[in-house]
Amino acid sequence: MNNQKYWEKRSELVLIQAEKAAAIVEAEMIQAYVAALDAVQKEMLAFYARTFVGDAPIRHVDAVKGNRLNALQRQIGDQLRDLGDVEQRKMTTLLEKAFKDAYTMTLFNVQQFTGVGASFLLPQPERVKEILNYPWSGAKFSDRIWRDKEKLAVTLQDTLNQGFVRGLGANQMAEMLAAKMEVSKHHAVTLVQTETAYVAGQGTAEGYKSAGLDEYQILATLDGRTSQVCRKQDGRRYRVSEIRVGSNYPPFHARCRTTTIPVIDETAGIGERRARDPVTGKVNLVPADMKYPDWYKQYVVDKHGQDKADLAQIQLRNQAADEKQHARYRGILGKEIPREFSKFQELKYTNIEGWNKAKGDYRKLNAYVKITANEPEITAHLNEIAKKAETELVGQEYRLKTKDSYLRKVNSDSNNSLDAKIIGHTITNTNDVIRYTYQTSGDKLTDSYFRIQSELESKGYSIHKLKNTWEDKRNPYKGINAIFTSPAGQRFEVQFHTPQSFDLKNGPLHKLYEEYRLDSTSPARRVELTKEMFRMSADLEKPRNIDKIK
Repeated sequence: MNNQKYWEKRSELVLIQAEKAAAIVEAEMIQAYVAALDAVQKEMLAFYARTFVGDAPIRHVDAVKGNRLNALQRQIGDQLRDLGDVEQRKMTTLLEKAFKDAYTMTLFNVQQFTGVGASFLLPQPERVKEILNYPWSGAKFSDRIWRDKEKLAVTLQDTLNQGFVRGLGANQMAEMLAAKMEVSKHHAVTLVQTETAYVAGQGTAEGYKSAGLDEYQILATLDGRTSQVCRKQDGRRYRVSEIRVGSNYPPFHARCRTTTIPVIDETAGIGERRARDPVTGKVNLVPADMKYPDWYKQYVVDKHGQDKADLAQIQLRNQAADEKQHARYRGILGKEIPREFSKFQELKYTNIEGWNKAKGDYRKLNAYVKITANEPEITAHLNEIAKKAETELVGQEYRLKTKDSYLRKVNSDSNNSLDAKIIGHTITNTNDVIRYTYQTSGDKLTDSYFRIQSELESKGYSIHKLKNTWEDKRNPYKGINAIFTSPAGQRFEVQFHTPQSFDLKNGPLHKLYEEYRLDSTSPARRVELTKEMFRMSADLEKPRNIDKIK
């Protein structure tokens, strides 16, 4: 096969690949239009049923009919907005795929033709986004979608108004709406075909640049449907560096079938120059019978098995959301998250283990930030209540668990899990990030507790959990531990102590307990520590009526 025939065949395959992908989306678009038309007609028929007697409308329009007509028009507008969303989403996915396929297939064709293979850099997501959004035909494809939907909305509204004025029946009106929708559907299909041809052509052009080619040649499909402009362009050669869509590069018009082929000087050694390793001088060869899928795995898939082309498109598609996420993660995790946005996306999409850890750390610390944001208001209320109840609020300098202490507890309670549900459940049940201690004498403690609980409830707080260990003979710790929920939904801990029980808890008892909980502490030593803790707490004087707190 001579060079011309080789490239004609390969260019045809690139075009066929793009057309196949476009055909699938065209079918999906048609289904979306059929569903939208069905919904519009149903709403219109329901409007007739509610508003008019029989099939034909009454000539005069009163306020009720006017309000219902406005409601109908709003419902139709909602249907068209949904249709536009579907169209834009499917078009974006199609165009990203068309670009990637054309780009990689062009490089495969060049490398197989020259017999020399080379890894290559894919276009940056910003470049792909720029290509997809370039208004080569006068407007971006997304703008053309919404401009058509706005025009259709006005057309359908005018159709309804004119139909009612003329006294048309429901069936006639349904046929008129269908005809208007058919025109819009035709525009949508044309847009799919034209934009796919443009983006596939751009993928090919970027492939030429990546392969280091200098020239390309116009290849028109010569038959009875070929336009005069494409006939004149057929066979002409242009420089890759001077590509201008619509002038010297296809598409030249709507539904354009013209494509291009590269101009390669076989004696130039282009592939070899690009593929030769600068250190070893080794050249990677591409066998003549090598298939595209095998080449794709060798040159397009990265060391992690990730399709670099797909990854680039995913990063492009998620760029806006990822930029916001990057800012949030940097705000919470600081230097633990890469400063450069590109490095952040690299972490997110190529480092599964690292990204799972980052997500877990973010969930934990973001929750800590939200919890501690509730502390000032709670503290103000508890100090106010302390004065009313004539009870001292002690140890306020420790009212917030430190970030490091919080992380140790969450990690320990969740067994260092990275699972979002487990982390969330653990955080929900970590109720002592904000904690307080009320202290008063033993003869007043019970009355103070009930007074404070009543004051909290009057401010919208509720008690979530209550534990009285003064009556628990199995626990050396003596005190009242309550978990309250603030009006904003934040749980926090409040302990109630006598001066003696508070000093014991924070002093000798705490020291013994810290030794007890160590993994290195032997069972025999734990028995000794337990006996000593019970001995210390036995000397505490039990507060009056403490058994009433249950």
